Amino acid sequence: MTELNDKKSYGINIFRRIHHKKQKKVNDKDKENTSPRIILVGNPNVGKSVIFYYLTGKYANVSNYPGTTVELMSGTRNIENYSFNFIDTPGIYNLVPLSEDEKVTKKVIMDENPEAIIQVGDAKNLRRTLLFTFQLLELGIPIILILNMMDEAKSHNIEINLAGLSNELGIPVSGAVAVEKIGIDKIRKNILDVHKNKEQFNRKIIKYSDDIEKLIEKIEKNFKKNSIKTPISVRAITLNLLEGDQIVLDWINSNINLEIKEDILNSINSVKKSYTTSIVTIISEVREKEAENLINKYQITKEVKRDNKLKKDITLHKFFGPLIAIGVLLLVFLFVGYVGAILIVDFLSTYIFDPYSSFMNVLITNLLSGVAEPWKTHLINLLSGDLGLLTAGPAWTIGLILPIVAIFFFSFAVLEDSGFLSRIAVNADRLSNKMGLNGKAIIPILLGLGCGTSAIITTRILDTKKERFISSLLIALAIPCSAQLGIILGLLFQVGLQWALIVLIIIAGQLFIIGYLSNKFVPGEKSKFIIEIPPMRFPKLSNIGMKTWNKTKSFLAEAVPLFFIGILLISILNETNASIYINTFFTPITVYFLGLPPEAAALWLLGVIRRDLGAATLFGSAEFASLTPIQYTVATTLIILFIPCIAAILIMGKERGIKKTLLILVFIFFYSILISGLLNFILHLIFGW
Repeated sequence: MTELNDKKSYGINIFRRIHHKKQKKVNDKDKENTSPRIILVGNPNVGKSVIFYYLTGKYANVSNYPGTTVELMSGTRNIENYSFNFIDTPGIYNLVPLSEDEKVTKKVIMDENPEAIIQVGDAKNLRRTLLFTFQLLELGIPIILILNMMDEAKSHNIEINLAGLSNELGIPVSGAVAVEKIGIDKIRKNILDVHKNKEQFNRKIIKYSDDIEKLIEKIEKNFKKNSIKTPISVRAITLNLLEGDQIVLDWINSNINLEIKEDILNSINSVKKSYTTSIVTIISEVREKEAENLINKYQITKEVKRDNKLKKDITLHKFFGPLIAIGVLLLVFLFVGYVGAILIVDFLSTYIFDPYSSFMNVLITNLLSGVAEPWKTHLINLLSGDLGLLTAGPAWTIGLILPIVAIFFFSFAVLEDSGFLSRIAVNADRLSNKMGLNGKAIIPILLGLGCGTSAIITTRILDTKKERFISSLLIALAIPCSAQLGIILGLLFQVGLQWALIVLIIIAGQLFIIGYLSNKFVPGEKSKFIIEIPPMRFPKLSNIGMKTWNKTKSFLAEAVPLFFIGILLISILNETNASIYINTFFTPITVYFLGLPPEAAALWLLGVIRRDLGAATLFGSAEFASLTPIQYTVATTLIILFIPCIAAILIMGKERGIKKTLLILVFIFFYSILISGLLNFILHLIFGW
């Protein structure tokens, strides 16, 4: 009886814990909906996400802004007894939006009714920070300015009078070194001060020409007379309309009646026409002048020959720089391939997933022993064995893909936080020019070695349609994702290093050949290459860990469901014999042109579900264990060059449009088969039939 009561009590406790967790999630969601919104904004690469992490803790939600591919992070956290909902927006340069990131940030500010905006700026680039600050001040929303990377400013011999700048701007201004957690407590204090004393801050407002100021006053009176409520100040709305802000214009069209709207737009056009110079230029010049005044008053810069420092930086040397960049990238690939794909994967396979799979095979066979044939055999094959949902699924996703992906994202975070990623971009600029790109294109291309989907999204940092099209084509064609690269490198090193080098040379060759030809045939211009080069620094391990964890978690959230779907599809194709028809249809190409077993044909289609799924199946399945080194090499080349996964295709369709995406996919389909077939022919000529 006691044992029964203990079990009952144990069950009740389990129920209570589950209920508590569910209730906590509900309560957290309610808090997120009711807590005051604090929006973080800033230029790219100013440490905004690090500050967001320390303000919210590790519990943050990542979601796409509705109708876009732009990701926002949000998290609710208490400061003293007050709960705040923090929203981290993409890095942008301007509040009059052109890019999708800028459009989303502006819409978030207008839609979320924030209690305050935290601007994170670069302490060593005060001018650029202030130009953005002036736009934020005009919104009529409380602003908190954080000048991050104060240590780097100091290394540039820059000192900033934070108290004087705060008094002049009429907002809280503080310094921070986010990666060291320096200044985070001051940020929390400033948030509380704004929350408790919203009306006590006398924000600086820039005055423009008489015509612009009279226009602002006229529209303010019009809105006040008609009791029109606005998400941002009427001053900001007027200036944004003068600058051609489509987001604000859309709000006007949706919320203002026709008569008032026509009056406002006619007044706007009248002022714009009264100037011979662009009104955007006039507004920008006023802000530039004001920024210069503040810099002269509150920034002390000891004279330093920065250019000489850069010239002494061997990583930027004309000859040694590219060699160092290539060497570092090779070390990264070897690190991912050896540590991720061999050491960790072998350990997990030997000590965890091989015993696990054996146990599951026996368990599932016993559990289904009473099921009648042929359902018994079908279910056993679907759930267990080499391609079983409950055996291959966990073994491939956790035992094979996870270590490789995590090691790559760790390596990428080290490159980024050390400042070396910008140097790779500089060194890649000259070669990129031959492909109609500039050095910035190396960033999405390198990111493609982690995940092609996020790489295609990152092509937004490129300035022209030509650059974005070419980089998307190269990522889709010749850039293997980290899991795919790790699987391929690991297994090809086991087959022979020379075969791995052949694959890498072929893939690199296609990258440059197609890039060069695309530059010749794709219309459009290449933009100028402008990038900030941060000082080299030793990365902070906690920051590296945070980035690795967040990126790996996002990758798995997307990849694992698709992987299980793909494995289930393989099993269904095998059990229904549909794979036989697919293999038979493609036999002339697969067997006679590519020199591969007919069973390989179905794998190319699986690669469309996940690019790494085809590789995992090819190299993880017993039926392909007897491939020759030449067959491994040809199959690997085709897997890398073949059509990208469905997630990347969908993102590409959204980013580049349906027509351009179809053009890229049709080209890749035929070109990948052609190159792989030619490689098969050449390798047999060299090494014998």
